[in-house]
Amino acid sequence: MSNTIEFFQPQCGKLAVGASAANVYLDGQLCDFLVPETITLAANPDFNQAVLKFYLDSRLRGDGTEEINAIIRCGQRIDIKSVYNSDIGVVCPDEMVIFTGSIEQIEIGTASAIIAKDYSAKLKRKTVYGKYIYSDYGETEFIASADTVFNPSGEPNSSEDKILFTGDENNAIAFKCADAIYYLLQNYVPADELVVPTLEELQTLTNNCGIRDVDVTGLNLIDALARCCKQAGVKFKFVPHQNSQAIVFYRPELCREVQLNCQQQGETIDISKTNISQVTRKKNPIVTNRYIVQGDYKLYEATFELVKGWDASLETTTYDTYSSTTNENFNDVRDVYRKWVLNEAGDYTGSPYSRGDAFDFSEIFGNSGYVRKRRRFYPSLTCGSDGSSIGYYLEISYTDGSY
Repeated sequence: MSNTIEFFQPQCGKLAVGASAANVYLDGQLCDFLVPETITLAANPDFNQAVLKFYLDSRLRGDGTEEINAIIRCGQRIDIKSVYNSDIGVVCPDEMVIFTGSIEQIEIGTASAIIAKDYSAKLKRKTVYGKYIYSDYGETEFIASADTVFNPSGEPNSSEDKILFTGDENNAIAFKCADAIYYLLQNYVPADELVVPTLEELQTLTNNCGIRDVDVTGLNLIDALARCCKQAGVKFKFVPHQNSQAIVFYRPELCREVQLNCQQQGETIDISKTNISQVTRKKNPIVTNRYIVQGDYKLYEATFELVKGWDASLETTTYDTYSSTTNENFNDVRDVYRKWVLNEAGDYTGSPYSRGDAFDFSEIFGNSGYVRKRRRFYPSLTCGSDGSSIGYYLEISYTDGSY
């Protein structure tokens, strides 16, 4: 006795799911001249994409370029809905959204087509930079010149009151992985354009794990989210949600397994042996010089001579002047004898510091085409006997550098 059910049907050459079973909507209106060719549903880094072909009417002039340009534009919304019978025993056709996105590319010619992508395409055009800081006065400020780094070198830099960077390091708490993801979504995704999870949902999914020294400065929003999610082993994708789209975070090990069946090319289709229309795979060539390797930011280890980061006119030999317990105006002189800088951005070149030209990295970087900006010192690349970094190695001279 077997539970297997075999379906038999006449020979036919149709796909497992025919193209006629999907309707295409352009900005909410049924579009009968666009036919789906391929639909790719994927998570990071590929995401969802649909390629649609034009069904050109014989009444159009030439290749239909003028008519197509008058109707279709980049940025328009594309919805692809699958038609199914929603009732049992009677014919009751209904639709289910299987793809939602916007037109990103229009190709007109002998093989005219449009390419639509989900909301990830928009987020790839957003660059993460600066910091949104919650000040002591209860206001949110944006500092464009600051680096977007969560818990640099393990030091907490989150506000106690809001999921923002803090303006007071003395009262800072550590960012969690869920906090970093929530910060990026709340500050870089326009309201009502994308359905995002709540902070509590993210905390549950990430097991409220911590995050350390994650720098997302200069990354697009998709790569920044991916770098934060990597800390917790989480991935994300975009799905249709009512009249919008939603970003869904998930743990791959908790997803259900799906069996895909596809017959060999040339066989008569049998719905008991095929539940997909096509199978493809990518195979890397054996030739080693065909591989492409993409690395992270370059790190350099060098010894730098720092300069004074304070106004020399504030220097005195009175010890009490530089003590917070004996000087009520301590904040005015708090950097004197304490703050040493490289002056890599030229912030200390002019008055009142006058520390000379900005540091020249051209010899270290091997070219002079670098961006002059504030940079961070990282723990040394040199390791000790236990294989770990020796950290920050600082030397002090009391003889003006002679020894």
